[in-house]
Amino acid sequence: MRRKCSHYVVIGEVLYRKSFAGPLLRCLSYQEADYVLWEIHEGCCGNHLGPYALAKKVSLVGYCWPSALHDAQELVMSCDSCERHARLHHQPAALMRGIVTACPFDQ
Repeated sequence: MRRKCSHYVVIGEVLYRKSFAGPLLRCLSYQEADYVLWEIHEGCCGNHLGPYALAKKVSLVGYCWPSALHDAQELVMSCDSCERHARLHHQPAALMRGIVTACPFDQ
């Protein structure tokens, strides 16, 4: 518990998390976190990042909460624009079958 507590600091009734090589990250409630995710993903300068890039961008902006990656994945999966413009998964038209040869390395 002491080791986990050493990563956090309270400044003026606001909880911050110490990052490894950057500034203090402000810990957010879940309502604030939803707004920050939406603003970064779809806001005025939003560029519809993927879930991992979105979670990384949140930490670079200076915010953190325990389930940031999971919340980013849910937001990206529920975004209509991301679903419409995502890369298509190319699956074969028929099931794949093995090639039968008379002996090994025969062409």
